[in-house]
Amino acid sequence: MVERESNTDIVKYFKSIYRDYDDVLTAADLSKITGIEKNSVMKLLRAGTIKSIMTYPKYIVPKPYLLEFVATQRFMRYRTSSKRFLEVLENFEEWKKKK
Repeated sequence: MVERESNTDIVKYFKSIYRDYDDVLTAADLSKITGIEKNSVMKLLRAGTIKSIMTYPKYIVPKPYLLEFVATQRFMRYRTSSKRFLEVLENFEEWKKKK
């Protein structure tokens, strides 16, 4: 699992894996690309843990806001059984080795 890493490396990693996604994302997009359940994503958005822009009736998240969130220890320690989430974190170790 990912240990304490520099935010710079984490942001570079996520920029590389998220580069093909739109610059503005929805809650459904966040769920898909992070592996965090959509209900949990919505809670994080409502709480302001993930910065967003409310455009009634939905939240939109500029990609820099997502990158800011994924660089936090909270994201790195997030508990989920999602295969996608675990792959994202495990692939970070592989990415670091290739740098």
